[in-house]
Amino acid sequence: MNSFAMRLMPLGFALAMAGCGGGGDGLAAGAFCESVSGGSAQLTSSCVGCTITEAGAAADRNLASAASATAMPGATNATATIRATAQPGVVYPAGSNAGVFYTPYSNVCSNCAVTINTYLDGAPAESRSGVNNSTGSDPAVLYTSVNALMPFDAVEIVFNGTISPLGDGLILKAFEICSSGGFR
Repeated sequence: MNSFAMRLMPLGFALAMAGCGGGGDGLAAGAFCESVSGGSAQLTSSCVGCTITEAGAAADRNLASAASATAMPGATNATATIRATAQPGVVYPAGSNAGVFYTPYSNVCSNCAVTINTYLDGAPAESRSGVNNSTGSDPAVLYTSVNALMPFDAVEIVFNGTISPLGDGLILKAFEICSSGGFR
């Protein structure tokens, strides 16, 4: 697999699988996610030109819930950042496929790009970025990841782009931040 992995899955299938049993993380067969959550894990978020609601849903081991970033009225650009940091003492090994299950909404955000960053003890470890534009009212759920070459204890999604002149609207849903994940 490439170091920057992106795979598509219909939203309906993602939501249907969320309630099924699977690899210990609540996800059904076909998708897997070792969530960066539990214990005293921490979640931080920020948004410039937007607001984030339900930020904790991005690290709750539940693919049916999501943090949402919504563009503010009149914003011309937006940058949404959500980072999950493991509880103290937990370090994920090199070789993990760290990433995020998310949906971008290009009807509001054009030329939107996602960057996945990993950190170790607060210092940047690795970063991968790409452009993701979906169309329609029911866009796909994506898993974008870093095939980590170094150990890490935090995973972050940074989503930014140009906001359409029509103003505010949903630009991103982040379903789960994973220390290792993807589709089988």
